[in-house]
Amino acid sequence: MQDKNNVFARKSVLCVIKDSKSAVYFPPSVSDNTEAAKRSFHALIKRGTDFVFSNFPSDFDLWLVGEYDELSGTITPTPAPVHLANGADYANN
Repeated sequence: MQDKNNVFARKSVLCVIKDSKSAVYFPPSVSDNTEAAKRSFHALIKRGTDFVFSNFPSDFDLWLVGEYDELSGTITPTPAPVHLANGADYANN
């Protein structure tokens, strides 16, 4: 997408993982789009049996919280977090 300065705009998504048991959000991560964010979350859930995400997948949710503009350095939050996935969605895939 081109912006008004005829420069190709580059925007990424900001996502967080929430641990429902501790009721906290992990620091945000940057992905190219929501599908890439879900793929990374899926890989995290499938990481291995000695990993907390794999042992308790339903405790973790992936949320979209904003957009990052790589040209301007600005972050635009979503009006409210958008739920993308629960770890249980990927536990058996």
